[in-house]
Amino acid sequence: MTRRFLFALGGSLLMGIAGVANANAIPSDSDLRTELEAVKAQLVELQAAQDDQWLEQRRVEEVKTLIRDVMADADTRASLLESGATAGHNGSGFFLSSDSGDFLMEVGGMIQVRRLYSDQDKDAGADDDNEMGVEISRAKIRFDGHIAS
Repeated sequence: MTRRFLFALGGSLLMGIAGVANANAIPSDSDLRTELEAVKAQLVELQAAQDDQWLEQRRVEEVKTLIRDVMADADTRASLLESGATAGHNGSGFFLSSDSGDFLMEVGGMIQVRRLYSDQDKDAGADDDNEMGVEISRAKIRFDGHIAS
C-alpha cells in the first residue's frame, strides 16, 4: 500500500506544481482589458471596411439599374420611331398620322399680323427715333382628326 500511497502523493505534488506554474500564466485584469480594447479596435476596422465594400456594391447596383432603365427608355423611344409614323404638309395643312392610317391629327389655324412703323420727324422737336414692330392681333389654332379608324 505504501507504493500506491507514494504514487498518489507524487501525482498530487505534480498537479500542485503545475497549478502554481499555471497561476503565473493567468493574465491580470489590466492585460485582459488591454487585449479586449485591441480586439474591439480591430472589430471596428473590419466593420468599417465591410460597410465601405457594401456601399460600393450598392452604388454599383444602383448604376446598373439606372443604365437598364435608360436603355429600356431608349428602346421604347426607338420603337415609337420605327412604328411608321408620318408627318408633313398635304397641301391644305400640317398632319401627323400612323402608317396604317388608324391615327390622324391635322393641325391648322389662322393668324392676323400687323406691321407697325412710327416715323418721328426731327423738325417737330422730337428725337429722331423711328420705331417699327410686328403685332399679332388675332390667332386661332385648329386640331382635327381621329384616334382610331
